[in-house]
Amino acid sequence: MNKVFSKMFAWLFAGILLSFGVAMYVVKSYDLLYKIYSSSLYYFIILAEIITVIVFSSRIHKMSFAGTIFAYLLYSFLTGLTLSAIFVIYDITSIIYAFGVTAGLLLIFALIGYFTKIDLTKISTYLFMGILGLIICEIINIFVASET
Repeated sequence: MNKVFSKMFAWLFAGILLSFGVAMYVVKSYDLLYKIYSSSLYYFIILAEIITVIVFSSRIHKMSFAGTIFAYLLYSFLTGLTLSAIFVIYDITSIIYAFGVTAGLLLIFALIGYFTKIDLTKISTYLFMGILGLIICEIINIFVASET
Protein backbone atom coordinates (compact mmCIF):
# COMPACT_ATOMS: atom_id res chain seq x y z
CA MET A 1 0.00 0.00 0.00
CA ASN A 2 2.91 2.32 0.76
CA LYS A 3 4.18 2.11 -2.80
CA VAL A 4 0.75 3.15 -4.09
CA PHE A 5 0.83 6.28 -1.94
CA SER A 6 4.40 6.95 -2.97
CA LYS A 7 3.50 6.79 -6.65
CA MET A 8 0.43 8.93 -6.05
CA PHE A 9 2.51 11.66 -4.41
CA ALA A 10 5.08 11.44 -7.22
CA TRP A 11 2.35 11.95 -9.84
CA LEU A 12 0.93 14.86 -7.84
CA PHE A 13 4.43 16.36 -7.78
CA ALA A 14 4.70 15.95 -11.57
CA GLY A 15 1.27 17.51 -12.09
CA ILE A 16 2.12 20.53 -9.94
CA LEU A 17 5.36 21.05 -11.85
CA LEU A 18 3.59 20.75 -15.21
CA SER A 19 0.88 23.24 -14.18
CA PHE A 20 3.50 25.66 -12.88
CA GLY A 21 5.63 25.33 -16.01
CA VAL A 22 2.71 25.88 -18.36
CA ALA A 23 1.52 28.91 -16.39
CA MET A 24 5.01 30.41 -16.37
CA TYR A 25 5.34 29.84 -20.12
CA VAL A 26 2.00 31.53 -20.81
CA VAL A 27 2.88 34.52 -18.62
CA LYS A 28 6.26 34.96 -20.31
CA SER A 29 4.71 34.74 -23.79
CA TYR A 30 2.75 37.97 -24.10
CA ASP A 31 1.20 37.01 -27.45
CA LEU A 32 -0.15 33.76 -26.06
CA LEU A 33 -1.35 35.50 -22.91
CA TYR A 34 -3.19 38.07 -25.01
CA LYS A 35 -4.76 35.41 -27.24
CA ILE A 36 -6.06 33.46 -24.26
CA TYR A 37 -7.51 36.32 -22.24
CA SER A 38 -8.68 38.73 -24.94
CA SER A 39 -11.01 36.25 -26.60
CA SER A 40 -13.40 33.49 -25.66
CA LEU A 41 -10.51 31.01 -25.70
CA TYR A 42 -10.23 31.28 -21.91
CA TYR A 43 -13.82 30.05 -21.51
CA PHE A 44 -13.10 27.20 -23.91
CA ILE A 45 -10.08 26.21 -21.80
CA ILE A 46 -12.14 26.25 -18.61
CA LEU A 47 -14.84 24.17 -20.31
CA ALA A 48 -12.22 21.70 -21.55
CA GLU A 49 -10.82 21.44 -18.03
CA ILE A 50 -14.27 20.71 -16.58
CA ILE A 51 -15.02 18.15 -19.29
CA THR A 52 -11.67 16.48 -18.66
CA VAL A 53 -12.48 16.17 -14.96
CA ILE A 54 -15.95 14.75 -15.64
CA VAL A 55 -14.72 12.22 -18.19
CA PHE A 56 -11.69 11.34 -16.11
CA SER A 57 -13.67 10.76 -12.92
CA SER A 58 -16.48 8.80 -14.62
CA ARG A 59 -14.15 6.50 -16.56
CA ILE A 60 -11.26 6.15 -14.10
CA HIS A 61 -11.91 2.45 -13.41
CA LYS A 62 -12.27 1.62 -17.10
CA MET A 63 -9.22 3.50 -18.40
CA SER A 64 -5.87 1.98 -19.16
CA PHE A 65 -2.82 3.16 -17.25
CA ALA A 66 -1.59 5.16 -20.25
CA GLY A 67 -5.03 6.71 -20.70
CA THR A 68 -5.14 7.68 -17.05
CA ILE A 69 -1.72 9.31 -17.24
CA PHE A 70 -2.70 11.16 -20.41
CA ALA A 71 -5.92 12.45 -18.82
CA TYR A 72 -4.08 13.56 -15.69
CA LEU A 73 -1.34 15.34 -17.62
CA LEU A 74 -3.95 16.95 -19.88
CA TYR A 75 -5.77 18.18 -16.78
CA SER A 76 -2.51 19.50 -15.29
CA PHE A 77 -1.74 21.27 -18.58
CA LEU A 78 -5.19 22.87 -18.73
CA THR A 79 -4.91 23.88 -15.08
CA GLY A 80 -1.63 25.62 -15.89
CA LEU A 81 -3.38 27.54 -18.67
CA THR A 82 -6.17 28.68 -16.38
CA LEU A 83 -3.82 29.49 -13.50
CA SER A 84 -1.73 31.77 -15.68
CA ALA A 85 -4.14 34.60 -14.87
CA ILE A 86 -3.09 34.36 -11.24
CA PHE A 87 0.53 34.78 -12.30
CA VAL A 88 -0.36 38.12 -13.88
CA ILE A 89 -2.23 39.43 -10.84
CA TYR A 90 -0.06 38.32 -7.92
CA ASP A 91 3.61 38.74 -7.10
CA ILE A 92 5.69 36.01 -8.72
CA THR A 93 7.75 35.35 -5.58
CA SER A 94 4.67 34.45 -3.54
CA ILE A 95 3.46 32.16 -6.33
CA ILE A 96 6.84 30.45 -6.59
CA TYR A 97 6.83 30.14 -2.81
CA ALA A 98 3.40 28.45 -2.80
CA PHE A 99 4.19 26.12 -5.70
CA GLY A 100 7.66 25.37 -4.36
CA VAL A 101 6.46 24.41 -0.91
CA THR A 102 3.64 22.27 -2.31
CA ALA A 103 5.87 20.53 -4.84
CA GLY A 104 8.62 20.03 -2.27
CA LEU A 105 6.23 18.52 0.24
CA LEU A 106 4.75 16.15 -2.35
CA LEU A 107 8.24 15.09 -3.42
CA ILE A 108 9.21 14.41 0.19
CA PHE A 109 6.03 12.35 0.66
CA ALA A 110 6.88 10.34 -2.45
CA LEU A 111 10.49 9.77 -1.40
CA ILE A 112 9.60 8.79 2.16
CA GLY A 113 6.99 6.35 0.89
CA TYR A 114 9.42 4.88 -1.62
CA PHE A 115 12.52 4.55 0.56
CA THR A 116 11.05 3.80 4.00
CA LYS A 117 8.43 1.57 5.50
CA ILE A 118 6.60 4.42 7.23
CA ASP A 119 2.85 3.98 6.92
CA LEU A 120 1.61 6.93 4.86
CA THR A 121 -2.01 6.35 5.85
CA LYS A 122 -1.65 7.39 9.52
CA ILE A 123 -2.40 10.90 10.74
CA SER A 124 0.93 11.06 12.58
CA THR A 125 2.72 10.68 9.26
CA TYR A 126 0.83 13.65 7.84
CA LEU A 127 1.64 15.71 10.93
CA PHE A 128 5.31 14.81 10.47
CA MET A 129 5.05 15.85 6.85
CA GLY A 130 3.49 19.13 7.99
CA ILE A 131 6.57 19.79 10.10
CA LEU A 132 8.73 19.03 7.08
CA GLY A 133 6.58 21.45 5.07
CA LEU A 134 7.24 24.18 7.63
CA ILE A 135 10.95 23.47 7.40
CA ILE A 136 10.77 23.72 3.61
CA CYS A 137 8.94 27.04 3.99
CA GLU A 138 11.71 28.34 6.21
CA ILE A 139 14.44 27.22 3.82
CA ILE A 140 12.69 28.84 0.85
CA ASN A 141 12.11 31.95 2.95
CA ILE A 142 15.87 32.27 3.46
CA PHE A 143 16.27 32.75 -0.30
CA VAL A 144 13.05 34.66 -1.00
CA ALA A 145 13.32 36.86 2.12
CA SER A 146 9.56 37.16 2.46
CA GLU A 147 8.32 39.08 5.47
CA THR A 148 5.58 36.54 6.18
